[in-house]
Amino acid sequence: MSFIEEQKGQVYAPGWFLVDQENVTRVTAEMDPSMAETAEDGSKYVPMGKIWPTNDQNAVGIVYETVDVTSGNMPGSLVTSGVVDKYRLFDELTEDSEKTLEARGIVFTMFPDDGNQVKRPY
Repeated sequence: MSFIEEQKGQVYAPGWFLVDQENVTRVTAEMDPSMAETAEDGSKYVPMGKIWPTNDQNAVGIVYETVDVTSGNMPGSLVTSGVVDKYRLFDELTEDSEKTLEARGIVFTMFPDDGNQVKRPY
């Protein structure tokens, strides 16, 4: 996979949103630049924790690690089952995407915010 190098600010480990790194299922998917975020320098990336491909009833999984798609479609890893902390996702879940992803095998939890927890990395 292709990562954006020289990121500024905090850098989060792949799968930062997972509660349990061991009991997880991931699949490879083709990441499309049309669904990417654009950085200040013009590069395009699909951020870790993004609901893929859309945050609705068509959700398939959650992007495991940030993928640089500046030069076109790239392979990326999607979490399709496991335990996920909602606070750490890139997208705030819609009701439709949450139901769809739960049916696919993702269990959502929210750790209490003690005032020290970073809720979203972006």
